[in-house]
Amino acid sequence: MAHWGWRAVFWVNVPVACVLVALVLAVRTPASGRVDSARLNLLGAGLLAIALAVLVHALVGVPARG
Repeated sequence: MAHWGWRAVFWVNVPVACVLVALVLAVRTPASGRVDSARLNLLGAGLLAIALAVLVHALVGVPARG
């Protein structure tokens, strides 16, 4: 196992991802017939944009503040 290197760790996730994809495709539920589900939730989109901006701002400041 030592001769594979540290990059082999990422190959462990490939079979797990394949199993998860197969389970999702087998168990998924059909889409609901709601007509108004295509509308954009402006409040949710705005809150998500603010949260992402705060997260990026915090991550940018990490090297300076430690």
